[in-house]
Amino acid sequence: MTASPCDAQGASFGGMPWRSALIAWLALIAVGGCTWQTYEPRPLPAQADVARLEGRRLDDPELRSWLAAHGQNVAVWPLPQWDLTGLILAAGYAHPDRALMQAESELAAARKQMAAAQRNPGMEFGGEHHDDTGGGVTPWSIGAAISWVLEPPSRRAARMEKADAEARVASRNADLGRWSLRSAVRDRYLELCGTQRELDGLNRRLELYDGGVALIERHQALGEATGFEVSNLRLEASRIRLAAARNEARLPALRVRLAAAAGVAPAAFDAATIDCADLASLPPADRWGVVDLQGTALTARADILLQLDRYAVSEAVLREAIAGQYPDVTLTPGYFFDQADNIWRLGAALVLPLFDRNEGPIAEARAAREAEARRFESMQAAIIGEVRQAHAAGIAALQATIAADAVIETGRAQEDRVRHRIELGETGRLALIRAELETADAEAARQSLLADAWRAVADLEDATHTPMLTPERGVIPP
Repeated sequence: MTASPCDAQGASFGGMPWRSALIAWLALIAVGGCTWQTYEPRPLPAQADVARLEGRRLDDPELRSWLAAHGQNVAVWPLPQWDLTGLILAAGYAHPDRALMQAESELAAARKQMAAAQRNPGMEFGGEHHDDTGGGVTPWSIGAAISWVLEPPSRRAARMEKADAEARVASRNADLGRWSLRSAVRDRYLELCGTQRELDGLNRRLELYDGGVALIERHQALGEATGFEVSNLRLEASRIRLAAARNEARLPALRVRLAAAAGVAPAAFDAATIDCADLASLPPADRWGVVDLQGTALTARADILLQLDRYAVSEAVLREAIAGQYPDVTLTPGYFFDQADNIWRLGAALVLPLFDRNEGPIAEARAAREAEARRFESMQAAIIGEVRQAHAAGIAALQATIAADAVIETGRAQEDRVRHRIELGETGRLALIRAELETADAEAARQSLLADAWRAVADLEDATHTPMLTPERGVIPP
């Protein structure tokens, strides 16, 4: 009896029966499928998120651990007072934007992984059935071919370079986001503390004015003061009372804004005491070197570094576009069992660059790179203007505050002279009230100028992305 070509001694892949070879291919695909990932739905429960956001508090034990890990003194917990550094660090722990930055960084890392991935080869199976079965030959023909795409190494290198630059862009965006969070906390802190300190000054002045009104009314009754003097003092006292009431009414909303900037629920601030003591004195003079500030701004600002990385992305895109002039080569080796014949095949294919050599993408990438370069120059020019403007405003505010200090010292010296005259019986209590009121007015003006000086420091911080109102640890950590 003649053996069939379908027997083990007949059709084979280099000695392996074709049936066994087919089973081996299918087993290989099945094993690969064991590592495939599956989709897991994650719906967003809006109400649960609301509850979580409203539950962010300043007495959270995990917040305490976070603060301690970044240098904050938490020996007493909850903190009896929150200074600017503590609030900034709290924002780094609690604010939802931190999670967003982390997610965007992970997205960039995933894109980098995707850029590094190798193309999978293709697999093609085919079979034929013949009507002619004469001579005992099997009517079946079966085979397989692999399609393997080979891209130019320069294109893959450019793609990897672009993915690296895009990952750096994501990291710089996160740095910029953290600085924006810090700036928001600082601005709301300055706003709240400025209003609170202004209110304290208004209340001190109001106490003096009310005492002055009561005294001058007694003098009027004795014929020692005119009705005009009494009316003027009453009018000023009423104006101060209204200003104090306005500031008092603003405080709750300002506390809510500070809570939002710090990333905690407004209710968490109900019992929190904000420490504004650092704003009682002038900013250190050694922080105002304009040359050093400008140099820092032009080399270390997060947005400057971000723009440099964006330019690096445009460079990689241009490199990738130039590499795109050269076509992929597709190799297609295969095997076909054709009615007892073993047929081996090796093919190759590529696109001929006859009509298009990627000129359009190359021109676009060149123009985009030039635009990023010009954008960098424009940004540097704008930063120089920001630093100079903030520096000038800060110096002016400092000088004005120092001048106000001199006026206050003169006023206090006058008060001492009036007190001495009262001891000698040369004048009365009303003269001292008037001197004290003049000093209080000068102190109020000085407080406004001091607030301007600290605001200028804040502007310099934003112009340089350098902590100046807080220690170096007063930043949101990565």
